[in-house]
Amino acid sequence: MKSVQTRSRLAAVLGGLFLAAALLNEMTFGVFLAMLALVLLIFTWHRTVPGWVPRLGLLATVAVLLSAPVVVPVVRASLDSRYALPGWGDALKLSADLWSFTTPVALHPLFGHDWVRELRAVQEQKARFADVNTVFVGVSTLVLAALGAWRFRGRVMAWTVAALAFALFSLGPLLQINGRAHFSFDGLESGVPLPFIVLHYLPIIKGNRAPNRFSVVLMLCAAVLMGYALWWLASAAGRRAPGLATVIGSLLIGLLLFEQLALPLPLSDARVPPAYRRLAAEPGDFAVLSLPLGWRNSFSVLGSEDTRTQYYQTVHAKRLPSGNISRAPAIKFDYFARLPVFRTLIKIEADVSYRPTAEEVAADRQQAGALARLLDLRYVVANPPVPGRPPYSDTYTATLAYLEQMWPLAPVAGSDPPLFRIPRTPQPAELRIDLGDPSSAMYRGEGWDRDEPDIAGASAVWATGPDARLFLPLDAVPPFMGLRLRVAPFEYPGAGDQKMDLWINGHQLDRPAIVGPGWGEYAFSIPGRLLRVGTNDLSLRFERSTRPRDALPQTRLIGTTGISLDAVVTVTSDGGSGGQEIGYITIDDQDVSEHRRGVNVTVLEPGSGSVLEARGFDTAANQFEAARLAEFLDAIPAGRIVVVAFQGNATAHLSEAARAALTALGAGEVPSSAGASFALIGAKGAAPGSASQESNAAGVAYREHRPDDRPLAAAVDWVIWTRETGE
Repeated sequence: MKSVQTRSRLAAVLGGLFLAAALLNEMTFGVFLAMLALVLLIFTWHRTVPGWVPRLGLLATVAVLLSAPVVVPVVRASLDSRYALPGWGDALKLSADLWSFTTPVALHPLFGHDWVRELRAVQEQKARFADVNTVFVGVSTLVLAALGAWRFRGRVMAWTVAALAFALFSLGPLLQINGRAHFSFDGLESGVPLPFIVLHYLPIIKGNRAPNRFSVVLMLCAAVLMGYALWWLASAAGRRAPGLATVIGSLLIGLLLFEQLALPLPLSDARVPPAYRRLAAEPGDFAVLSLPLGWRNSFSVLGSEDTRTQYYQTVHAKRLPSGNISRAPAIKFDYFARLPVFRTLIKIEADVSYRPTAEEVAADRQQAGALARLLDLRYVVANPPVPGRPPYSDTYTATLAYLEQMWPLAPVAGSDPPLFRIPRTPQPAELRIDLGDPSSAMYRGEGWDRDEPDIAGASAVWATGPDARLFLPLDAVPPFMGLRLRVAPFEYPGAGDQKMDLWINGHQLDRPAIVGPGWGEYAFSIPGRLLRVGTNDLSLRFERSTRPRDALPQTRLIGTTGISLDAVVTVTSDGGSGGQEIGYITIDDQDVSEHRRGVNVTVLEPGSGSVLEARGFDTAANQFEAARLAEFLDAIPAGRIVVVAFQGNATAHLSEAARAALTALGAGEVPSSAGASFALIGAKGAAPGSASQESNAAGVAYREHRPDDRPLAAAVDWVIWTRETGE
C-alpha cells in the first residue's frame, strides 16, 4: 500500500522482499497475499500517487527474482497434467463450517474437550464438523471487527471487503452449517454454492484444495479492523477519564486472548531415536525400509503412513521407499501398490484380520531378494506404534512377523527402535526380465500398459507413449553392462519403421535403434560411467505412438456389423434373476437410458455416437407395449446404431414381431425365459448374429464397446541385463 500511496521505492523493495519470503515459506499463503494485495489496490485506487505503476513493477520484480528458484519449478510442475488432481479432492471436508467461526477449538482449556477423542471422532466421521475445527474467529473478534468496519467504513472499505471475501473462500464450495452441507427447501434437497467454486477453475489458485487455509488472511484482515475499533474505543474512553483507555484496552485484549486460548498445545517428541543415528554412521547411499510402510499425498493415503520417518531421514540421510509429498502422479502410488512384499505389507498393516495365503507368502518370498537388490534395501526399522492409534497399533506384530518370513533378518544388537539388517544376495551375472509376466512389475515405471498373454505370439507389454521407463539394479558398477531387448513396433498400414532411443540415468546413448516390423532383438553396451549402484533408470523413447482406433478402423467396429462407433458404450441388464431389476446404457460414462421396466432402447448416430433418441417400453406389463416396441424399431433408418437393455421381466409379453425387430438390429438368439437379462449393441439392418450382445437367464448381462484409445509405440517381450568386461 505504501508502494502505491507514497513515492517510496524502499517500500516497493521491502514489499517485494516480504512477498518473496511468503512464497518461499509457503507458496499457498504467498498466493493468498497476492490476492489480498489485488483487493487492496482495487479499493484504494483513489489514494494512489503518480508513478505507482513503476513502483508496483519494482515490487513484483523483486518478488519474482527472489522466489523464482522455487516458484518457477513449482508452477511448471503444476501445469503438468500428471500432477493435476481430478475433481475437488477433500475441498468440502477441509472447509470451514459457518458455525465454526464462533465455536472454540477443541484445545481450549474451558470450552474445548479431549483432543485425541476429537481426532478419533473426525476420523470415524462422528464429529460435529467434517474436520477438526481450525477456523475459530471468535465472538469478540467478530464484534470488534464489525465495529471497526462500521465506524471507519470509508477508510477501511478495502479491509472489510477482503475480510468478507476470504471468509467466504474459507467456507469452501458449499455452505456447511453445523456439519450439514445439504438442506431441504420444501422437499428439494440442495447445497448452497459459494465463490470458492470459481477459484477451483483458476490456474495456480486451484492448486489449493483446503479452503480453510483462507482463514489465515481472514484473521489478518480482522486484526486490522479490530485495531481501528480498539483505537476508537480507547480514544473515546481517554477523553472521559485519564487511564480509562488503558483499562478498557487491557480488558478487550485480555478477552481476545482468552477466546483464542489453545492449551496445552499437543507436542511431538522431536528426539531422533538412536537407531537412526546408527544408520547415519553407515557408509554408502542405500535405502531403508521404515515401518509402518505407507505413502501419502495431499488427498490420499496408501498403507499406514507415518511422517515421523521422513523427519528421522533428516538425520540418517538414506533413501526411503515411502513417505509424504504434496502432489504425485498416479504411477507413484500404483507402482508401490503392485510390488511384491509391499503389496502384502499394505494389507497386513491395514487389517488386523488379514492373513496372506501360503501361495501369496511363497510368491512374495521368491521375489523378495530381487526387490531388495532393485531398491537397494539394506535395513528394516520397526518403529513402535503410537498407542491407541489403529490400525498399525494392532498390526505391528503381524507386520514384523511377515517381514521375517521374507528375508532372514539379522537384528542389530542394542538398537532402539529395533533395527534389522537385510542380507545382501549377489546379483546374478545375467538378469532376465520377462515383460508380460507379473514378476516384471517391480522393474516397470511409467509408460507401460498391462500384461498381455499374446502380442504377436509372445507374452509382452505395450509401451504406451513416447517414453517407457525400466528400473535396473546394480550391486557394483562394472566397466560395461550389456542390454538386450526383444521389441516389436505397433504395426499398421503405412507405419514404417519405429525409432527407439535409450536414455540411462538421464544420459542418452549414442546409438539409437531402428525397430523394423515384427519381433526383433536389439543389443546395447552401456559404459560404467553412466551407471550407479542401486536402481538405474532406463528410458525407452520412441519416435511415435499411435492409437489403434486411428490407425486400424476395424478396432472401432461393432461386432461384425461393419458399423463404426467412436464412443465408449456400456450396457448393463438385469431381468431380476440377478437379484435386481436394472437397465443401464451409458455413452462415454453419461447415462442415456430411460430406466423403464421392460425394454430400454437408445439410438445413436454412427461414428460419433451422438444420442438421437431414447425410449422405454414396458413389455412386462402388456402386449401393446411390445407392439409399440416393434413399430419403433421398424421405423429406425438402416445403419443407425441401436443399444438395447432389458430391465425386469421384459420377456413377459415380448411378441414375435418385437423379436423379429430385435433380430433386424443384428441380434442372435433373443432370450425367452422369464426374468432373463439381455444387453445388445447393434445396428439397424445388420445381419442376424453380427451385433455385440450377451444374454443371461440367471444373472446380469453386460456388453461394452470401447475403441482402443491406447497410444501404442512398441511391445517389449523381454529385457536381459548382463555384465560385460569390455565394449
